[in-house]
Amino acid sequence: MNKLNSFRIMLLIAVMSLSACSSDDDGALDTTAPSIMLIEPTKMQEIALGEELHIDALLEDNEGLASYKIDIHNNFDGHTHGRVASHSESQPWTYSKTQNLEAGQQSFDLHEHIDVPLDITPGTYHLGIIVLDEAGNQSEAYVEVVLGEAHDHEDEISISNLHVEDVTAGSDLHAEADITSTHGIQNINVHIHGHGLNPTGNQVNWEVDQNFSNYTGTTAHFHEHLDVPQNATPGEYHLSISVTDEDGHTHSEGAHFMVN
Repeated sequence: MNKLNSFRIMLLIAVMSLSACSSDDDGALDTTAPSIMLIEPTKMQEIALGEELHIDALLEDNEGLASYKIDIHNNFDGHTHGRVASHSESQPWTYSKTQNLEAGQQSFDLHEHIDVPLDITPGTYHLGIIVLDEAGNQSEAYVEVVLGEAHDHEDEISISNLHVEDVTAGSDLHAEADITSTHGIQNINVHIHGHGLNPTGNQVNWEVDQNFSNYTGTTAHFHEHLDVPQNATPGEYHLSISVTDEDGHTHSEGAHFMVN
């Protein structure tokens, strides 16, 4: 083989190597946006002025989360999200909080309690969760909530005497509540998830998302026993019970308990 052919072969190998490296680099780019599972509040959930707005969401990313932002603004003009309208002779509420997350986290349990001011204009508001990952990919999730006595459905669904006791792993969780629904009960959903848990060995983060359609009528006493896994991670958990009436309106209440 002469020197010219040898040079051509070496040049071809070098070009192919550079091409392969370039392809590998392109494949390493993270273009997957993070995911947001917004658990609470639920759509059109009603929160009285002066009470707490409870936020629960699971944030996940394939590589690493960077930060999240909570944004609350009024929806008096019926926009989708992002623009706050003026409202004469009112004090529409706005709330914003940005939180950076520890590097490398692929999952984060967002849990916030926000006090709703007493002196704001009642009405429909948008609550948004905006999440960035370490590569700059962004996701958003919005839900419409009702703050104060803003529409005709106020007090049409009530959940009272919600009772949940601490429980031992491997036993059953006792949950009960009194429910009133002017337009009839269509469905009751129970959601359970943990807060800041650190499972070890074969322990699991116990989660429940279960619908109960056996409750009907305008009043009911909700009473259920839910099996707690033997290997449930000890710690604080939150139970949220959501009632949907026959017209599609939903109201939720929550309670904390411990798994020992």
